[in-house]
Amino acid sequence: MYTSHLYAIRTALIVFPIIAFVFLIPYMIYQYYKYSSVSFLRSFIVYSFIFYFITICFLVMLPLRPRSVVAQMTTPTMDLRFFGFVTDLKELGLLSIKSSQDLFKLISNDRFMEPLLNVALLIPFGVYLRYYFKRTWYETILLSFCLSMSFELTQLSGIFGFYSRPHRLFQVDDLMLNTIGGTLGYVLTPVFVFMFPSRDEIDESSMSKHENVSAIRKGIALLVDWVILIGLGAIAIKIRGLSLNLHVLLKNPLRYIKLLIMNKDVYVGVLILIALFFILIPYLFNGKTIGKALVKIRLKDIDGPDLSFFRLFLRTSLFYSFLNMYYWVLVKFLEYRELYLDMGSFGTFLPITLIV
Repeated sequence: MYTSHLYAIRTALIVFPIIAFVFLIPYMIYQYYKYSSVSFLRSFIVYSFIFYFITICFLVMLPLRPRSVVAQMTTPTMDLRFFGFVTDLKELGLLSIKSSQDLFKLISNDRFMEPLLNVALLIPFGVYLRYYFKRTWYETILLSFCLSMSFELTQLSGIFGFYSRPHRLFQVDDLMLNTIGGTLGYVLTPVFVFMFPSRDEIDESSMSKHENVSAIRKGIALLVDWVILIGLGAIAIKIRGLSLNLHVLLKNPLRYIKLLIMNKDVYVGVLILIALFFILIPYLFNGKTIGKALVKIRLKDIDGPDLSFFRLFLRTSLFYSFLNMYYWVLVKFLEYRELYLDMGSFGTFLPITLIV
C-alpha cells in the first residue's frame, strides 16, 4: 500500500512543475486583473492547493495496472457496507487487544491504516475550503462528499472507460471517511493557519499595491498583445493565400522563416498590426491595449489626462524601430546569400543582429 502511495506522490512531484508553468501566465493575468498585484503568499497558497489536488488525484488512480490484468480480475467491484473495515478487522481477530503485541498487529495492518488515510486525505481540503475559499461548514461537508464521490465514480468507471471494469473497489466507507476528513479539516483550520493572515487581509494587501506597475506586469501586458497580434497575423497570412504548412514549419523552420520574411505583404501587415495595436487602440481606449486592460494598467500623458496622438505615434515608432532595422538587415542578408537559411548561415547572421 505504501509503495503505491509513494509512487503517486513522486509522480505528482514530476507533473506539478509542468502544470505550474503552464498555469503561470494565466494565473498572473487573473491576479493582476482582480487584485492589481500578485501576492507571494496567495501564490504559495494557490500553488500548494494545486499540488495537493494533483497528489490526491494520483493517489486515487495510480499506479495503473496493465489493461489485460484488470480485464481478468474477478474481485467484487463495490462494497456497500457501512463501517466495513470494522467487520473486516473483527474477522481477522485484530480487535481483541490483550497485549502491546496485539496492538502493534492492529496498527500495522493495512485494513486498519486504510480508513485513517482516507480521513487524512481530505483534511487539507477542508482547511483550504475554510481558510482560502471561505466556505461554510455545510458547504465544506457537501464539497468533500462530492469530491469523494467523484473519486469513487472514477474508480467505478474504470477511469472513464480506460479499463473494461473497475480497477479499484467502490466503497461506501471511503465516501464516509473522506467526508469526515474534510469536515475535520474545517474544524481544525484555526490550528493550522493561526500564523497566516486571513484571506481578507491578503486581499487588502494586494489591493493596496495596485499603483505599483512592475516590469513583470508591463511584460505580461506586452506578451498578451503580441500573442494576439501574432494570431491575427497568422490569420491574415492565411487569408492572403500564403502557405502555413505546419509540417514544413516543423521540418525546416529556418527556411520557412526566410520565405515569410522575404514576403513584402508580411512586412506591411506587421506594420499595420503594430500601428493598430499600439497606436490606434491605446488612443481610442484611454491608453489601454487588450493586454494592458487585462492587467489593469494604461498609458498616461505626463501633461494631462488625454493622450497625445503624436506622442503615442512617436513612442511606438521609436520602440519598434529596432524591429524594423532588424527586419531590413535580415532581408539584405538573405538576398545577399541567396541560400536557404540553414544553421550555418544563421550562425553567420547572428553576430550581425547582435551588433544592430
